[in-house]
Amino acid sequence: MAGARTILFVRDQAGACAFWRAALGSAPRLHVPGMTEFDLPGGACLGLMPDSGIRRLLGDALPAAPAAGSGPRAEIYLLVPDPEARLRIAIDAGATPVAPVTDRTWGDRAGYCLDPDGHLLAFAAPAVRPAPEALPASAAPIDLEAAFRSVDAHWSPRVVAALNGQHVRIARLLGAYHWHRHHDEDELFLVRRGTLEIQFRDRTVRLPPGSLFVVPRGVEHRPVCDAEVEVLLFEPAETVPAGTPGDAAAP
Repeated sequence: MAGARTILFVRDQAGACAFWRAALGSAPRLHVPGMTEFDLPGGACLGLMPDSGIRRLLGDALPAAPAAGSGPRAEIYLLVPDPEARLRIAIDAGATPVAPVTDRTWGDRAGYCLDPDGHLLAFAAPAVRPAPEALPASAAPIDLEAAFRSVDAHWSPRVVAALNGQHVRIARLLGAYHWHRHHDEDELFLVRRGTLEIQFRDRTVRLPPGSLFVVPRGVEHRPVCDAEVEVLLFEPAETVPAGTPGDAAAP
């Protein structure tokens, strides 16, 4: 995969553009009749397309829109330094409040609102929790065998633990990922099962089972495996797994 775009269908393109410009705190990279695009962290892209535009493209092949009141059909989850401030800005720009910023069970502080078209928008940051005086009653070992069995898609890391602002993610890999880099974070690969190769522009590092390797921040790389690999990833909670895409001309 060379990149990804999330496209939201909106009633009023100009109004949606103004809202997301305020909510994201940045100008669109593209704003023409029929499409608006905003850059998101990690090389992702948020697109806004008028409802009428997708209707013209797909015609009768497109199912009817969900009935009013059926609930939001999409969520944009943004990791930001100050969720409370960003949530206030979004609400001031026209969002509907849904839930205040509070600690969530998955390790983030997150608050929610609805954009003017009813899409769910979350602003989040890793939660800072006081040190417990005793081991919490809920603390239990993580069964990695069961955790890996629950991962049903390749190249889709899942968070299984959080500590000190870091996420421990597990993933099942098969084939070749795209060339990418993480500008601000080192990335640790710990291979549990299978053999993983990490390609760099000047060499390839081979990781057999039970080995680990740290990819330094800013270094372009591509994980590759001919057979399925189970891997643990250690990286800051705000790291976007997809990274920033490498050169478009790269193989």
